[in-house]
Amino acid sequence: MWLGLIIAFVMLAGSGCAPAPGRANAAEGEVDAILKGMALVDSVEIVNAEALPIEVRVRGNLPDGCTELAEPSMTREGTTFRVKLPTVRPAGGTCTMALVPYEVIIPLETEALSARSYTVNVNGSTAHFEGPVEAPPLPEKARGAEIDLITGDNSLVESVIVLVRETDPVEVQVEVRGNLRDGCTRLRDARVRREGDVFRIALPKVRPADAMCTMALVPFEVTIALDVEGLAAGTYTVDVNGVTARFELPQDAPSNQPR
Repeated sequence: MWLGLIIAFVMLAGSGCAPAPGRANAAEGEVDAILKGMALVDSVEIVNAEALPIEVRVRGNLPDGCTELAEPSMTREGTTFRVKLPTVRPAGGTCTMALVPYEVIIPLETEALSARSYTVNVNGSTAHFEGPVEAPPLPEKARGAEIDLITGDNSLVESVIVLVRETDPVEVQVEVRGNLRDGCTRLRDARVRREGDVFRIALPKVRPADAMCTMALVPFEVTIALDVEGLAAGTYTVDVNGVTARFELPQDAPSNQPR
């Protein structure tokens, strides 16, 4: 049942692992041993309990520069999701002996959850959330199809900068920088709507269903033009997937509509 687990992102800092010396009499095709273990988890946090799929953010530290996270596994026992987050490390390597922090996003398999309290247990650390009322089953994913990823949690927006260009008429552009969570996901055209003095921008994404993707952050940078025609002078806010910035419209923007 758990076939589509996607690690959203892993941030490792200061890794450094030298390969173990080769063995002179090793048979052809033989490889050094791999040591397996379980990751040390410092915190487990529910990041989007209001939407499907529900995701958990796991933070912790790896013991040295050679240890890496391996593919997690998940089981569900009643109202408890049990996630095992393993590690792998080459035997005999010379490693930097310093803690290496990591952060990973794991989506839960949340088909048809009833309105109850649920627990997520990741290597002994837990978090809790309230299940939605009879959430509909997740749609079947046909091989080769594309899945729309509309919610803001599917990209990591790091910065939002608003540029007001003193042209005639005035132009306002929004520069957004961030990261996509894997090598398969790509951005689609931004969706902009204005609510009073707030411009809300969504960055829809799309990725192939069931694709094998590189599990590394992919930086992106996009520029989005705002329609300020007919707006009065004043202060406005831009909200991109929850990251905000403000800008000042120094004077009324003219309207191009005929009188």
